[in-house]
Amino acid sequence: MPGLIESHTHSNHCPQGRGVPGFETANWQRTGAMVRLSAEENLMNGFPTGRAMGVGSIAGGLKQVIDESCVEGSRIYPAGASFSQIIGQADFMAMGAADQTHANLYRYAFATIADGPDEMRNAM
Repeated sequence: MPGLIESHTHSNHCPQGRGVPGFETANWQRTGAMVRLSAEENLMNGFPTGRAMGVGSIAGGLKQVIDESCVEGSRIYPAGASFSQIIGQADFMAMGAADQTHANLYRYAFATIADGPDEMRNAM
């Protein structure tokens, strides 16, 4: 059925295939290439459009090269980084990420930790 919209996709979750530890051992170039493959796979699975969740800083470049027809992939509407409080959805430190300043998930802006109303407003 043409025209399906993937309304909640995580293009950045499949690149390394090893979960959070996979992100921590990958470099930016590999992550970018694998996210591009994920966008192409979404298109081939019948989703010409997708709302990319938690893709942070990589979404702008990926969206641009898809919009310019440089690569094939679903049209992307980026939602930005995931954010939550400590021990929330975006807290990957408990799953193997080193800390917020050195972990790839935070350096690449895939996730942000914000505790309390002021930090949450700043994160948005």
